[in-house]
Amino acid sequence: MPGPEVDRLRVLKDSVAALRRWWYLVIGLTLVGAATGWVTTPPPPSPDAPVESGPVFYRATHTLLMESASSSNQNANQSQVNLAQSAYLVSVGEIPENAAKALGVPVNQVQGSVIGIPRPDVGSIEVQAVAANEEQATKLADAAADALFAYVTDQARLSFESQRDEVVGELNRLDQELTDLLVRISQNPNNVSQLESQHQSLSNQYRLTYERFTQLAERGNGEIDLRSLGPATAVAIGESDYGAMRLQIRDGQTKSTAPNTESEVVKESAPPTPASAPTRAATGGIVGMALSVGLVLGLSRLDSRLRHRDDVEATTGLAVLAEVPPLGRHAVHNSEVIVHSKPRSQAAEAYRVVRSALLLTEPGQALEDKARDGAMVVMVTSANPGEGKTTTAANLAAALAEGGLRVLVINCDYRRPRIRHYLTPENAEAVHQPSAADPTSASRVTVSSTNIERVKLVDGIGEHDPEVNPLDVVAMQRRVIQSARAHYDVIVLDTAPFLTTNDAAELLSETDEILFVVRTGKTTRLAAQRLAELFARMDAPILGVVLNDSAETPAAQYYYTYYLDSSDKKKKSGGTNGSTPASGAARPGETTGEPVVATTSAVTPSSGNGVVTPAPAASGSEHG
Repeated sequence: MPGPEVDRLRVLKDSVAALRRWWYLVIGLTLVGAATGWVTTPPPPSPDAPVESGPVFYRATHTLLMESASSSNQNANQSQVNLAQSAYLVSVGEIPENAAKALGVPVNQVQGSVIGIPRPDVGSIEVQAVAANEEQATKLADAAADALFAYVTDQARLSFESQRDEVVGELNRLDQELTDLLVRISQNPNNVSQLESQHQSLSNQYRLTYERFTQLAERGNGEIDLRSLGPATAVAIGESDYGAMRLQIRDGQTKSTAPNTESEVVKESAPPTPASAPTRAATGGIVGMALSVGLVLGLSRLDSRLRHRDDVEATTGLAVLAEVPPLGRHAVHNSEVIVHSKPRSQAAEAYRVVRSALLLTEPGQALEDKARDGAMVVMVTSANPGEGKTTTAANLAAALAEGGLRVLVINCDYRRPRIRHYLTPENAEAVHQPSAADPTSASRVTVSSTNIERVKLVDGIGEHDPEVNPLDVVAMQRRVIQSARAHYDVIVLDTAPFLTTNDAAELLSETDEILFVVRTGKTTRLAAQRLAELFARMDAPILGVVLNDSAETPAAQYYYTYYLDSSDKKKKSGGTNGSTPASGAARPGETTGEPVVATTSAVTPSSGNGVVTPAPAASGSEHG
């Protein structure tokens, strides 16, 4: 079916994209693994070095045999021994402690040198000990075997006494109940038949319990069927067998067969094969690469940032109007308006798609029909900072102006004003930057020219004033919007991030359309979902999503843009900061003949400096 195939293809693409994003992590861990393998390569032995024989060690064995293995008749009155459990107890618990006390040595010496090996095929336990000399190995094996025998004997005695006491108590209880029943039966009650049945049942229980008592009595005092075959015997072993034995003791493992006892003659060890540094480096590199790939894929699964168009639409429930490709470092660093500087680029076409979505939401609907009281007010916002809303606002204004529309851009993000860097040169200064701390000062607003024809800018409202009242700033912004509707075709609001401040929400009542800006690899799924829910709860006029930095831009756009890069390189790079205003447009910083924004229809021009003082509002401040 096509569905699962598409899903698998998406998973593969996402995995490759994750490896490309974190390529430095893959290369770094691969190099670290290769370097570690190279550095840790042991030096090869010198060819002139003499080959030395290994030292001689000893292994002593003390065998405990179950008599039931040779005579089944003798086993009738003796307790059985669990070979595997008894062998395990040789090196743990109180058995090595008792053996250490008997020898006067530390407990860890016994635990590190003694092991019990069960032989179920012959019904025996071999207590083995290793040491550097024969006498020490023999003493360790004998002491551990004696401690094991004493422990097993004591446990058998305690078990016998416990069972005996339990059976005797049961017999006493049954005897008392039988006596009571006989007394009741002798009284010839109405339920005598029922009492006789109970008496018969208790008699059967008494007989079975008494048989158990007889069996216990025949066992004596809990004797066991385990006997020693004599003192331990020691044999010489090589260094390799000694090391294997110590490793077996340390891991607490047991084997059904003893180690090879024929290695009494210590052979001359062969020289080790020289280690290959390149081979170890290659192995380390492969291990490092495997670990890095696993780490990268794990990080990509935990990454909650949005990266695909369908993910954005599924998370927000909104349509993606356009996918804007990455603009490049030069354009981002220079705050370049790509629609103005490279009008035939793929990114410029994407912003024109947004323009078409704004103007042609419904076929045949005129711009003045979509807007209220004149100009259409478009809010450009995002969930969090750094997602490209200011870049989108500047390029959208340029795309709208291309179609002959008069566009006014209002900076509504007074905390981080950035729109001026896109629309005017860096050395240009605003004609007036009012403060909103004082309502009288805040009522002075200036319309500035920009690098783009038919695009004007209003900024400075509440900027550079740490004591500004947000309510006064929002109230002034609303009055500016209301006054500018009659003089422009489209008003673009570059607002603050919606989830960080409440400024954008205060302007919803003045907004006709909202563009939700999402940046690929930046916006998280939770932030996008929260903002979409806020829009739905506020019944906001949301138009759709602009997806920035998208690597999945539709390939059809290349039909118009594939040849442009070569032609643009022949031209002198003239981004936003270096571009010249089109003919007929005023230079940045100058006031123009365009109507100046006012809060009411009563406007009193000032003395030729392009700054006007609108009539004061009815109240000191207003907010949405």
